Amino acid sequence: MILHSMKENYKIISMLGLLGFAFIDENSRIIFLDVAKMSIAAYLGYLVPNAR
Repeated sequence: MILHSMKENYKIISMLGLLGFAFIDENSRIIFLDVAKMSIAAYLGYLVPNAR
């Protein structure tokens, strides 16, 4: 149970870190936002069950 919540916290902290870097570094903002979008899409794709 604790391990599961640690994994969830890690995902949230990683996403907040990416968005924080995107906010701070104006030169690399687009790249950080693209990585954040890709991470969200990969996580949602993982949650959606396979249609087979």
